[in-house]
Amino acid sequence: MINELFEQATKRAGNQTKLAKKLGITQGRLSEFKNYKIGDKRKPSEEVILQIADVLGLDKGETLYKAKLELEPEKAYLWKWCARRESNPRPSASEVVSRLVISLYQIILSNLQQQHTARSLNVHSA
Repeated sequence: MINELFEQATKRAGNQTKLAKKLGITQGRLSEFKNYKIGDKRKPSEEVILQIADVLGLDKGETLYKAKLELEPEKAYLWKWCARRESNPRPSASEVVSRLVISLYQIILSNLQQQHTARSLNVHSA
């Protein structure tokens, strides 16, 4: 998976030199990543994986999840949990309260505008 990502990104960028420059890494490091084998010590960082996903127009969370399954199979359970959490996000309590406050504010503002409009009509008709 890692090898395929780097191959596709190299093609998209035009060549290895352009991709390395875009990612802010050396050509040698890029070559190591393109030839990555499970167990290699030099692994692409999360930042580089996210940049590759961006270059390819892929979902960053899904790409990072799949890459991490390959790069850190011993932590696969953690990455599966993170991916499951990302695919089913629930709003936190503070987000719910914020949305509620905004909704109440909009309702109150709407009622005040209606009252103001009604008063304006009464003054003009009198």
